[in-house]
Amino acid sequence: MAVRFPGVLLRLPAQLVEAYVSLGLMGLAAHERFSLKSTCDFFVCSRPTELHSHQVALLSGTRFPSPLEPLADTLLKHFGRQLLRAVLLSAGSEGPRSVIPNLAELLASFVQRIPGEEMMRWMAEVLAEERFPDARATPAAKARLKEVVMK
Repeated sequence: MAVRFPGVLLRLPAQLVEAYVSLGLMGLAAHERFSLKSTCDFFVCSRPTELHSHQVALLSGTRFPSPLEPLADTLLKHFGRQLLRAVLLSAGSEGPRSVIPNLAELLASFVQRIPGEEMMRWMAEVLAEERFPDARATPAAKARLKEVVMK
């Protein structure tokens, strides 16, 4: 539903929308490739398939110019930090390597949608967590990641 009709999803009662996004966040923790790819497609699907040549998704189908932008922006402000953390955790240590391009696409779409100052603050908060996303992540590596993502 989010892929083809993000407006329908975003206009549901707030508790249902939050439930869908919460399920998406849990899906980003999946260790299985197809489940994780499907979860990425829930948030952003920029590669249409033959069956659905007009595919959009929650992030990619609601950006400017779209009447859905204000609804999506409110949702992103509420779940943004959690979404960023889930993407970085999956890409940084827990997800299968074969899904890195999907996670990178999701992260890029996310960075485009969130104002720079807010994204910087969220990145700093998430990367300040000890042993995140992996115990081997050094402060220098985290700083480099933050710099690359923000470019």
